[in-house]
Amino acid sequence: MWGCHSMEQDNEDHGLISEYWILAFTSPTKTESVIYRQFLATDYYDAYDKVLTFAEKTFNKVIWFKEKRKCGLDLGNRVLPDLEHICTFCNKEFNLLEPVRCGYNSNQKTCNAEFCSFNCKDEHFYLMHIKRNSNIL
Repeated sequence: MWGCHSMEQDNEDHGLISEYWILAFTSPTKTESVIYRQFLATDYYDAYDKVLTFAEKTFNKVIWFKEKRKCGLDLGNRVLPDLEHICTFCNKEFNLLEPVRCGYNSNQKTCNAEFCSFNCKDEHFYLMHIKRNSNIL
């Protein structure tokens, strides 16, 4: 059936397994600091395509990318932000260096939602943490 399954399902059907890769890059405005991000890819060509697409969209300078398991203990054990984020509120894909996080704490639980803008964060905060908690649905 056409259009009924995702690329990840295609990869699973063909026995391809995604693994984490790490990208090191610099911002066009801050070339002295190296930024690290992780992403999933099935092989070198898939990783290359994702890195090239990211670099073209954001104008960042790619220094290197390789499989996370081959990066040694320092980078291999670090928890890194994802290369591309999806806004929890509007579902748009975005490539900010640091996404806007909710961080709301309630009963020892922290909201881990990430947003593309403060507007989306404010809307989420009102709907999920104020309106829902006040039972005014």
